[in-house]
Amino acid sequence: MLDENGHLRLLDFGIAKSLTANNTTALTTKGSGLGTPGYMSPEQFSSNEALNCTTDIYSLGATAYFLLTGSLPYIGENALDIFGDMLDHEPELLHKINPAVSENMSALIRSMMRFAPAERPFSWRKLKMDLDLVMNGLPPRPN
Repeated sequence: MLDENGHLRLLDFGIAKSLTANNTTALTTKGSGLGTPGYMSPEQFSSNEALNCTTDIYSLGATAYFLLTGSLPYIGENALDIFGDMLDHEPELLHKINPAVSENMSALIRSMMRFAPAERPFSWRKLKMDLDLVMNGLPPRPN
């Protein structure tokens, strides 16, 4: 969103908690997958894997993909279809859809959206360092 000075601000559009009058009931509970399927990481479709910052890095990558292409990286009529699309292929490289996106940025966003969490940037610090490299015309470092 843009603030009153025209500066871009990133807001958290993740799952909000719904509280009852006694503030005890939350929508997000252990073992349940909640989120917007087009932006959810593969591990969010299953309750078998622990979620950590790589889950959020995936969702940020999917958001960037949408902002730079105008389409979601995976499509389907429901969450199961979207997960199936994830299993079938990687999304199209960004620079092939939007020539204004550099190959280095395209590679960074693809790394953020790897199916396996261990193949994504492992921390926000690593992601920021890679983004700094890309913004200086260099490729991101391998994970």
